[in-house]
Amino acid sequence: MDDPSSSRKRKREKNRERNRRRNASRNPLRDADVFLRRTFYSIVPNKAHRIKSRELIQKVRTAIVAKFKNSEVDVYGSYGSGTALVDSDVDFCVKMETRNALFTIRRITDILLKIGIIVDDDLTRFDMPVPGGTVTVYFTFGLDVESGIHVDLSLNNPLAPISCAFVKAIVDFHFMEKMLLVLIKYFATCHDLNNKKKGLPNTGHIYLGVHVLHKNKVIPHFLKKEHVTDLSELVQEANSYTIVAENFSKSPAVTTVASLLLDYFKYYSEDVDYTTMAISIRGGCLVTKQSLGWPEDETGYRLAILDPFKGDNAGERVKRGWLRRMRKAFKHAREILEDGSRFERLFEPFDFNEITIV
Repeated sequence: MDDPSSSRKRKREKNRERNRRRNASRNPLRDADVFLRRTFYSIVPNKAHRIKSRELIQKVRTAIVAKFKNSEVDVYGSYGSGTALVDSDVDFCVKMETRNALFTIRRITDILLKIGIIVDDDLTRFDMPVPGGTVTVYFTFGLDVESGIHVDLSLNNPLAPISCAFVKAIVDFHFMEKMLLVLIKYFATCHDLNNKKKGLPNTGHIYLGVHVLHKNKVIPHFLKKEHVTDLSELVQEANSYTIVAENFSKSPAVTTVASLLLDYFKYYSEDVDYTTMAISIRGGCLVTKQSLGWPEDETGYRLAILDPFKGDNAGERVKRGWLRRMRKAFKHAREILEDGSRFERLFEPFDFNEITIV
């Protein structure tokens, strides 16, 4: 008869061996994918936030349209594109024809004030059209969902809703694309890579993610590779992007958010030659800075992203030092995903000085 202690010992050894085999066959990216999905659901607006944002949108839209019958009030930005985080602002674009833009905008700010929204009253900083002729005004502003107080204000920004429509088409294409772009934006926020003074704006980070999706043949390219300057043609192109997607066959090679995110971090930390190359969102490829007439010297050693709608550099304010910071963050994240443990470190602060890049 076996000794009970020997039997227990053999059982423990058997369990250890089974766990070793299980760990050896485990795919770290599969575990990462589970973690990233949990993270995604914890950082996007919950039901209460969505209800509050819908109420705010309806209140603003009703108040403005009641006074200006010919106006269009659209939501753009993260709430319009479907990439909002819990603390994201709701961005509005008021489009209308007017003979006096300054007077019209003052009336809009008065309307918002009556429903409890305080908007920037320093309108002298805007370059107003000469009164007398009918002009189309794009008056954009952002509101904090919790307080309803404005956070930014700009005039004549017609490309903002167009870019939003393009990103929304990608987000609506497949849920995996939405998760990737939201996680990229959240990663940038956690590590201050979207710093308002030095960093790349959230739109720029979204464009970097779009380029990786293009590179991996997860989403289709634009109908036209060359830059389009006509506003109405841009609107039509952005709105018809979903039609292009209907006949698109997605690459079967990439199937998880974790594998796409790993490729994102590896690509931008190691593979891109930032000195000579620019990222073309419209072309879905890298192009030389020289072909765009952009500098390659020391002053031009920065992140270069060819904006698909404006045609300028969406990464222009990212100088050499901040680009190194971004690459260090991407390298750090890549190592965490490849290590396959403690994935929560992806979004936790770390010492940038401990990361070295070539």
